[in-house]
Amino acid sequence: MGKKETNSHNLNGQNITKANDSPVESALSTEKNMRGISKKQNITKAKDSNDVSSPSTEKNMRGISKKQNITKAKDSNDVSSPSTEKNMRGISKKQNITKAKDSNDVSSPSTEKNRRRISKKQFLIISIVSVFFVAIVVVSTILIVKYFYSDDVDPGIDYSNPIRKEYSYAIDVSDEDGYVIDSSWLGDIDYSSLEIVFSEDKVLMIDSDFRLFLSNDEEDISPGMMGVIEFFSEGKLICKISVAILEASVYIHSKDELMSIPPGSQNIYIQTEDIDMAGESFQIENFSGKYYGNHRKIINLSFSGDKCGLFKLPQNALISSLTLDKFSAICNSSAESGYFGALADRAQNTEILYCISTGTITIETGSYDGLYVLGGLVGETFCLPRQRDTDIVNEISYCQTDVDLHITGKGYIFLGGVTGISKNVTIESCYSLGEIKIEASEATNYIRGIATGGICGSLEKEYSPSVIIEALDTCKNLYSYSDINIDIKGGGDGITVSAGGVFGIVINHGTINSGYYGDMYLRSGSCNLNAGGFSGEAENSTVWEMSFRGVTINGIIEIRSAGGVYAGGLAGITSNILYSEITKVPLPSIETLSASGGPGSRPQIAEEYVASEL
Repeated sequence: MGKKETNSHNLNGQNITKANDSPVESALSTEKNMRGISKKQNITKAKDSNDVSSPSTEKNMRGISKKQNITKAKDSNDVSSPSTEKNMRGISKKQNITKAKDSNDVSSPSTEKNRRRISKKQFLIISIVSVFFVAIVVVSTILIVKYFYSDDVDPGIDYSNPIRKEYSYAIDVSDEDGYVIDSSWLGDIDYSSLEIVFSEDKVLMIDSDFRLFLSNDEEDISPGMMGVIEFFSEGKLICKISVAILEASVYIHSKDELMSIPPGSQNIYIQTEDIDMAGESFQIENFSGKYYGNHRKIINLSFSGDKCGLFKLPQNALISSLTLDKFSAICNSSAESGYFGALADRAQNTEILYCISTGTITIETGSYDGLYVLGGLVGETFCLPRQRDTDIVNEISYCQTDVDLHITGKGYIFLGGVTGISKNVTIESCYSLGEIKIEASEATNYIRGIATGGICGSLEKEYSPSVIIEALDTCKNLYSYSDINIDIKGGGDGITVSAGGVFGIVINHGTINSGYYGDMYLRSGSCNLNAGGFSGEAENSTVWEMSFRGVTINGIIEIRSAGGVYAGGLAGITSNILYSEITKVPLPSIETLSASGGPGSRPQIAEEYVASEL
């Protein structure tokens, strides 16, 4: 079976006689041979070739009869001739091999064992290919996720001097002259080399001095329109400008015009120049209108006493593209509550976009039962719970702070680089750079509790029982570079300190594509401490999924405590939280101190990701 057929002109050891050389008329001597001749006639009629062998026995004639089928099936004139009936059966089996192959060479394993060996090799090859395919799918998925959730902030860039690639402006429909806009993003690029693309309505124009003005075609311009200008350099988008077209707006050019805004105003204001407020502690009270800073600055605004912030409790308002530069506040409060922030002390149902604050805020609190809330931008932001997917979500977006925050004293303290407390508000695309510092000389008699984070002290979302939504709200692109220092002496089991690189406490709110790049140094006395590179505490009390995805923690977490500690590179304590794609998470270090206010009831645990999952 395993041998190749040979071309031979000999059949059963006898010479082949051509049929055309002589007629088949030989006189055979026996009746036995006559029967053989009768059978040979059939062979002669059926064959296409002219060669017929003449065997001498009935046994050989039977072999020739079997070979008829072989001769009919073959395309060539050469037939191999085995000498026995056993070999003839082998030839019969070889017919199928010859028919199935396109070439004359047949490679066939000699035993069933070899067949099984080939099967094992095939299985091994299929396994290797499958593993390779799965690896490609996994790597491709990771790359796709990183592409769609890529970092908007490069940790290697110094953001203390912000250069934006997106700007939001406003212009009144009656403005015929326009105004010059910020061009710091241009850098060393030559204006003449830019490719400038205007939105299809072409309601905006801009000249080489970056003066923004409306098109001369007044018929195509109406209030409420939004024009867009995009700037490309070498085919790459380097800046995008969005401009809201408004009517009946008031332009603010000076300090006097700013200070003339009345309490409770619902007007629209557009700031066109930088304004120096040195020596002033002016507040715009109960504002319910819209304020467009057009990326201009209010400089050297300062406060003392128990008030802090340019806006005092704005409600149902919009504050956009305003920079508070070199802000300062040294405040003290003996009241039962106090709210402090550079832009606003508190904000209700208010959207805050593209705002910046730089400076320092120092607060000393005075009541053991008091609530004190401090943020680099806003002390507290809050609104009603969202009832359905179509409800507008109040946001703080595209904002940054570089404000050093320092608080000492008593009570419940909430402190964050952007906001101290945010309730039913979403924060996204924000970052903080200023230092955060909390001190208490004797926690046992002063501190009731602390929540502090590089972005927000406490972020919480509420969902009513009748809410109709598909998923929890999610914040994204939050980055903190703020060093966090807590120094507390004394304390006990009844006092909890929650500290995180982004959130002190986060409840019912997911996060994607965010990170912490500062260092945390926490001395918590005998208090219970929950600390994490991302969040001190994270809780999900809903039926929907809450997750942290695409988070990077790249800093130091050092803890000195005589109390109980749950410290994780990601979070101290979590409840019903999922997390994935977490990178560069540090393992917190804990130095156990001797108890100065009584030993804590909890252990001291440090884990790479989460110290305690409830």
